[in-house]
Amino acid sequence: MRILVVSPFVPYPPDRGHRVRIFWLMKQLALRHEVGLVTQWFSRSEHEAVRQLRDALPALDPVLAVQSPAHRSALSRAWFSASSRLAGATGFPRERIYHSSAAVRAVVDRALREWRPDLVQGEYWFSRWALPPGVSPVVWIDTIDLHWLRADRESTWAPTAWRRAALRRRARIIMRHELAAYGSVGRLLAVHEVEAEILRKRLEGIPVSLVPIACSIPPRPAARSPGNVVLFIGAMDYLPNRDAVCFLADEVMPLVRSRVPGASLRVVGRLPGTRGLPHQPWIQYTGHVADLGDAVTDVGAAAAPLRLGAGTSVKVLSILGLGLPLVASARAVEGLPLRPGVHFLAAGEAADTATAVAGLLASHEAGRALGRAGHGAALAEFHWRSAADRVLDAYEEGMVR
Repeated sequence: MRILVVSPFVPYPPDRGHRVRIFWLMKQLALRHEVGLVTQWFSRSEHEAVRQLRDALPALDPVLAVQSPAHRSALSRAWFSASSRLAGATGFPRERIYHSSAAVRAVVDRALREWRPDLVQGEYWFSRWALPPGVSPVVWIDTIDLHWLRADRESTWAPTAWRRAALRRRARIIMRHELAAYGSVGRLLAVHEVEAEILRKRLEGIPVSLVPIACSIPPRPAARSPGNVVLFIGAMDYLPNRDAVCFLADEVMPLVRSRVPGASLRVVGRLPGTRGLPHQPWIQYTGHVADLGDAVTDVGAAAAPLRLGAGTSVKVLSILGLGLPLVASARAVEGLPLRPGVHFLAAGEAADTATAVAGLLASHEAGRALGRAGHGAALAEFHWRSAADRVLDAYEEGMVR
């Protein structure tokens, strides 16, 4: 069949959660079906990424990309920025402004007329509003993660009462818009069973298919000579990652260093700036690295103490794919078929997390065994080829129903 994917973001390079999800899902679908893409670019680098995407995934055809109206000139950027801030102050979802433009709808309408897909799939809830009214093919939404759940969880960790109240209000508003989008389509895709069950309870008449996230997993663990370096992977322009790094630096690592003198923290991922991040001589921010293998040669343990966010944490898949011993919170591994004590060490509070991390730094052999088990699980469950049949069967069953 013909599947038209409508993505509010250019899904390339697959170096962040939403890009990883969309890129590898399209690659899986292209094994049996014709797949086209309508997307929106915001910057020159994203425009170049469209060309790179065509090279990386030649089976993708057509690829139709439109520039975001919000970034066509300095005046339009100022206008959309002001509109977005005003929307945010009132609680209206800013995503509806930035990612559902008339320009995108016009391109989708053209693809519908000229390419005639059997299925139109929006990525994220707000892509529903980028589709023209009265779409005739079957329409699905790949939720990727639940935005209202993300906002609600953030409210529980906010430092002040007014901030908690504001976030709870925002979560309620987003939930109303998000559920309205989900309730207007034929089927929803969820990345794990926890969020799939939430959707089934909220929207009894809308079928939900479980389509787990997949990516490229190296065939063998990364070569390492483990030292006393603790690794965190994640972009620092994403609040759950910044919160996790602050938790590590302020509460966990002082306890680790009291048991393992010389232990240090390495933070790998996009770094727009270090304002608001903890600074200590034993913390290293590398920014984005092209090859994660180069950044882990001396790593003794990896930590993912996420407290916020929703969906599947791609950093966990990256860590397991490298064969690194992982200490993770319940939120970080939510919905993943991983066994604590076998594929990772579970930890929650600072003292528990520090004990687990210090134990791995003190026993590199135990860390290697844990890393090998985690890598094996990642290769079997999350590699895009390993998961392809399950994903494709879910699509074909959904279309038949």
